[in-house]
Amino acid sequence: ETLPLSPSKARVYAGLARFHWLANREDPAVMFGDEALAMADELGLSDVRASILSFRGATLTMRGDQGGVAMLEESVALALRVCAQAGA
Repeated sequence: ETLPLSPSKARVYAGLARFHWLANREDPAVMFGDEALAMADELGLSDVRASILSFRGATLTMRGDQGGVAMLEESVALALRVCAQAGA
């Protein structure tokens, strides 16, 4: 928490969110995900935003919340844009 805002910190938080999500620990997954998403938005990290939206959208959709579909769609669009910009 004392480290300054950086792309590395955003990516680490996104990874922590995903690991907690995969371990079915929803509260820490949401906490780290929210932090990572805020950092990604502030730093303009589309790849991190896409990652967070992917698992958050999947979680909501599995719960029956159709708002998750919009998150998944945004995640796919962002990932495609990131890949196109990287020349992949």
